[in-house]
Amino acid sequence: MARYPGAEWVTISGSSGSFTGGPFKIVHHTTEGSSAAGAFAAFRANRSDPHFTVDESKIYQHIDTNVAARALRNAPGGIETNRDSAVQIEVVGFAHRPKSKATLRNVARLCRWIEAIHGVPKVWPNGPPQPALNGKDPGGHNRDARAWDTKGGHYGHSNVPENTHWDPAYTSDEVEFLMRSSGDEAMALNDEFPSIPETDPALASDYSRIPDHSHVGDLASGSVSPSIPSAPAREESRSRLGPFFTSLRGDVGAAVGRAVVEGRIDPIRFGVDPSELAPLERSRGSLEGVARGSGLDTVRNPVGLEAIVRRVGRPPMLIRNDQIAFEQVDLLPELTASLVQGINRFVPSVGRVEFVNHSMRWGGTGFVVAEAPGGRRKVVTNRHVAKLVARRARDGSGVFLRSPIGARYSANLDLREEVDSAPGNAFTLPVVTILYMADDTEADVALLEIEVREGLAPDPVPLAPRRGRDGELVGTIGYPAFDDRNDLSQMRQYFNDLYDVKRFAPGLIMTGGEGTVLSHDCTTLGGNSGSCLVSLEQQAVVGLHFSGEFGIQNAAVSSETLKDLLSSSRPTIGGLALAEPAEERADGVHSANDMSNRSGYQPNFLGDGTEVPWPEFGEEIAADVAQPSDATEERKYELRYTHFGVLYSKHRRSPRVTAVNIDGENSRRIKRGDDQWFFDLRIDRDLQLGQGAYRDPEIDRGHMVRREDPNWGDDAQKANDDTFHYTNSAFQHSSLNQGKTLWQGLENYILESARTEGFRACVFTGPVFRDDDPEFLLDSSSSRQVHRVPREFWKVVVMLKVGGGLHATGYVLSQGDIIRELLERRSRVEAVEGFVLGAYRTFQVAIRHIEEITGFKFPALRGADPLTPNVEESPDPSQVTYLPLESVTDAILTPSVSLAEAGAESDVFAARGDNVPAPESIKLLHRIVALQESVPDDDLALGGQMARLFQTYQGEITFKVPGDEAPAPDFAKLKDEYKALYQSCAIRPERKGEVAWYVTRLNDFRPRYEKVGSVLNIPWWFIGITHALEGSFNFKGHLHNGDPLSARTVQVPKGRPKKWNPPSDWESSAVDALTMKGYASQTDWSIERSFYRFEAYNGWGYRTRGINTPYLWSFSNHYAKGKYIKDGKYDSSAVSKQCGAAVMLKMLGIGEPR
Repeated sequence: MARYPGAEWVTISGSSGSFTGGPFKIVHHTTEGSSAAGAFAAFRANRSDPHFTVDESKIYQHIDTNVAARALRNAPGGIETNRDSAVQIEVVGFAHRPKSKATLRNVARLCRWIEAIHGVPKVWPNGPPQPALNGKDPGGHNRDARAWDTKGGHYGHSNVPENTHWDPAYTSDEVEFLMRSSGDEAMALNDEFPSIPETDPALASDYSRIPDHSHVGDLASGSVSPSIPSAPAREESRSRLGPFFTSLRGDVGAAVGRAVVEGRIDPIRFGVDPSELAPLERSRGSLEGVARGSGLDTVRNPVGLEAIVRRVGRPPMLIRNDQIAFEQVDLLPELTASLVQGINRFVPSVGRVEFVNHSMRWGGTGFVVAEAPGGRRKVVTNRHVAKLVARRARDGSGVFLRSPIGARYSANLDLREEVDSAPGNAFTLPVVTILYMADDTEADVALLEIEVREGLAPDPVPLAPRRGRDGELVGTIGYPAFDDRNDLSQMRQYFNDLYDVKRFAPGLIMTGGEGTVLSHDCTTLGGNSGSCLVSLEQQAVVGLHFSGEFGIQNAAVSSETLKDLLSSSRPTIGGLALAEPAEERADGVHSANDMSNRSGYQPNFLGDGTEVPWPEFGEEIAADVAQPSDATEERKYELRYTHFGVLYSKHRRSPRVTAVNIDGENSRRIKRGDDQWFFDLRIDRDLQLGQGAYRDPEIDRGHMVRREDPNWGDDAQKANDDTFHYTNSAFQHSSLNQGKTLWQGLENYILESARTEGFRACVFTGPVFRDDDPEFLLDSSSSRQVHRVPREFWKVVVMLKVGGGLHATGYVLSQGDIIRELLERRSRVEAVEGFVLGAYRTFQVAIRHIEEITGFKFPALRGADPLTPNVEESPDPSQVTYLPLESVTDAILTPSVSLAEAGAESDVFAARGDNVPAPESIKLLHRIVALQESVPDDDLALGGQMARLFQTYQGEITFKVPGDEAPAPDFAKLKDEYKALYQSCAIRPERKGEVAWYVTRLNDFRPRYEKVGSVLNIPWWFIGITHALEGSFNFKGHLHNGDPLSARTVQVPKGRPKKWNPPSDWESSAVDALTMKGYASQTDWSIERSFYRFEAYNGWGYRTRGINTPYLWSFSNHYAKGKYIKDGKYDSSAVSKQCGAAVMLKMLGIGEPR
């Protein structure tokens, strides 16, 4: 081990892997913050650990200098700077400020030690760092990659290839002081450097001048916890990325999955809080456990997979009849048969966590840790395992969810499932309750209680008396499952294709120490989540395994955390016992006088002479709606509140519809406090349900008008408080929670859309009442009141449209019942059979369908709905127009040919997203392009991730024709053919929606294409179509081949553009790419000549196959099937997933051929 003797060890995220070679270097950074604690928080939040952090008083070490750190940017496919033998030091301070002598002496002392240990010369191969110029980036940084690759020495962060920061910005005096000092000669050099202050007391009052370093905030003294993203930020991230990754399917999905696993695409870099990716655990790997201090080991999960860490010397041993089949391990000579035999007694207490009524048979591992009252046993597993079938209740316990068809999930612990186990349930015990599920910001722990029976009452495993130490011999007992997130050859080597059975895997603790998660190198896979980590030295459990990273490390929650969990009836967090759930504040009462001077919903709120009135309804609904005591002739039924109104159902004791005015420009953020709910006595109190109706843990109290929506202007606080009336609350089943994120984000997305005018909206919301809605008993009183819980909710959002008039869109939050009912009403038997009910999700639907289902009518919105834009034409009554949304960006906000003319194709849709109105290629590309827009142009690292995502997509749908398939024909022979084909070209009706999508993107990006065209005298549409076909609208990568803009291209053509100093723009790259192709010198840009260039670019081979090239004619009457696929092979049945160039031009209306 290489650890500086005088350092305080502070583990954060751990190493990024082994060094790949090259001469050793020392890289100097500044933290861009004023304290070490703030730096630690930023490193943990961004997984950007250096080897050392140095301030005026101390040297902290985070990573052994024999392995790589994480503080440099590594552009995917570029130079792996972190792993290029770079020992990294973060100096507490700011690039633009002087560094103090006290700090520099510590840095110098450390540098002399690194130089001696690793042979680093005292030179600056790319020159010393440039000092700040007027407090700003001085520019002119030498980032010579050749020097970096071949020369050891000192480098500023500003001198590292592919990095863009300008720290540490040492002055010449600071460099000389640093290089001459040994750190031990006290004040010997002080007088020679009067420009360097001894200390910097003003440091704490300054801030960073490096924009993307501003996340390094300072915390209270002594705290080393990272800042956790705000709830809105997490919500935005979840809606932006979570649905995107979970929706990937087919070859493209597999390719993106591989890219994530191989490190070419890193979801963390997209700003997603790791705890929000827990639902992806089984399909893509989760990132659990955000750090938050001590107590329940609230520290960050290093990566979130189960992983093979060591490629040799860590064999997972089989278990038969509760006995470990011992194997001698040469690389673990201390592992003996007798030691392993000593832990055989733990094996019967470890089981597989199996699910009932769930599509997954099992989800992880659990083990018995304590006895429970009544002879039961307590079992510990991971939160992310329990979350597959349960949710956390308000008091921290777990509540089993229901399946999409309504069956309640449950779980068992199967204590056998060994390699030679007989089938059956002889060793299965039922989980009777979930005692505790940690919050997503706490350690990854869940505590279950199981029933026992005669002959099957497993003993608790002992928890170790002390923490595990570095290098301590340990092993996991659990159930590794096949997991393609690891190297398949390594899995085959270790597991011989035998998975899902109980195994023991030996290894060593890599990092122990107080205040950290234990890291270890035992071989684990998906399914090992919840395994016990047993110390063979202590013959006791030292941790609960929860995650790992292939080739790097695995992680476990410490045994101290488990002891805290078991030590009392309530777990502890941060050393403080959680109090029993506080009694909810008693319900309040508001009289009619209290509610006076409420303006209610304003139909003329949007202005511009437009009105959006309440929906119309018939006598049946009128008889059900309560009349408030302050009703007026104009508002017979409206319960008026601040900026919103409610029509309340007497029969269902629930809002029937709400209407709210939203002013996004003048919104006020009201911090949520100790909420109190109120009865509104303007209607009979007996019609309203109080907090007693919400005791059932499966029933949530759902605001119909979102708390935030009416909070604007001077009355924002009053509006906020008004939302806490039971007249605004509807029963919501807990299973809706999984689909509410996107649902709640629709208003914000529409407010910010370029398709709508201003920042004002009117939103109507309500439940869908059905006679067969599920029942539940309100209480156990003699009256035994039974109430029904709505299964679905609807929403209509209305704004002004750009150019005038109204813009209105409709949505439902549903498992698909509404769609199925609409289909059944139309006797669409084949469509009903093809429609599968699934988990809750958001659908965009034509407003006319909401009218049909609810009985409300919106005549003022006829013609305002982009799904049914032609008010003069009666929509086909046999069609159901709807669109399942994976992301808010999927919503159709402009009239779309795809649903207006191909609506029937929308009918057959599996609720899990298997069939959507447009092919998967377009749906996926739509989300990638939308995601790209959220990436700042100056974030080259994140842009690089985005470019790799585009490349992965492009590589799965586009394949060039082999060059030797056919020679290039003369243009003169093809000119008339192109002309005739273009004149007779017709877009296939079922493809018009997709063509419209391509053309919309071309028009959206037209200014960028025109900018390039003006330089080269090339038509904008030729550049745009080339970009669409060859880059899938990737503005984060080079037009040459999609490589990230953060560096010159590394694939063929390599090293382009020749003149490139990032950050440079896509337009400059495009100019170089098109010039390389010889297009800049062309003068004939007729349609026919352009078609010739397009076909020549892709290849002439289709002419030998007897079909028109899909590169030009896909989605038209001139092409049906036949396509070159991978490895240059031709498949006569394959169909192109891209829109042809000629077809895009046809819809663009670019002139007729000459």
